[in-house]
Amino acid sequence: ILYTDGTSLGRGFLESTGWVDYRKQLLQIAGMPETEEMMKLIDIRLPSNELVQESMSFLSIPENIETLNETLSQCKGRPGKF
Repeated sequence: ILYTDGTSLGRGFLESTGWVDYRKQLLQIAGMPETEEMMKLIDIRLPSNELVQESMSFLSIPENIETLNETLSQCKGRPGKF
C-alpha cells in the first residue's frame, strides 16, 4: 500500500500472500470507497506456484500441522482442525 507520493504505507499478511481476494480490505485501509468499480481497478495477485508448493511441503510435515492446529485452536470461531 502506497501513499499518494509513492512512499510505502505498509503491507499486511493478506496483501502479501494474495491467498484471498484482498481488494475490499485494501480499499478500506486506504479510506477509499469499496465499490465494484473501484475493486475492478485493483489487480488480483494470486500466490505463485512456487509459494503454493512451498506451503504444501511445509504442511506435509506432521509437526508443522500440530503447531498450526494448536495456533488455530486459539482463534475464536475456528471449527475443527486443519
